[in-house]
Amino acid sequence: MANSEEKGMVKGMEIKDQVNELKEEIKKEIKAPKNIGELWIAIDARFKALEERIDAIDGKFKEKIREGNGRGPLSTREMNEDDARRIMLGDLKDKSHKDCAQELGLSYGQIYSARGGYTFKGIYAEREKALKDAKK
Repeated sequence: MANSEEKGMVKGMEIKDQVNELKEEIKKEIKAPKNIGELWIAIDARFKALEERIDAIDGKFKEKIREGNGRGPLSTREMNEDDARRIMLGDLKDKSHKDCAQELGLSYGQIYSARGGYTFKGIYAEREKALKDAKK
């Protein structure tokens, strides 16, 4: 029990230190630009810093394989009707959900939803009609 209390105290001290650091950061004197040129320099620097942060975040979300379920890549875009037609009626109709997803840059779930008739219902109806006509 004493060990958990010590951990709580240590964590509390860490949080207190972080709060104090933030307070000091806030207290720093903000230099106001003296002219328009300095203002634009400050704005440009801020935009460059934001662009770098955005690029770093974007880099984390490039195509990844989900480690937990292994079903395929994460989606990099929205599925459109041409994609749905390819996976239900076209050249990808015999491929697995995972293979289609990797080839088109879509997720396993998007392929599953389209093939199951949950999305792109018109194209799903075309597929069902084609299958029915093929059986005749």
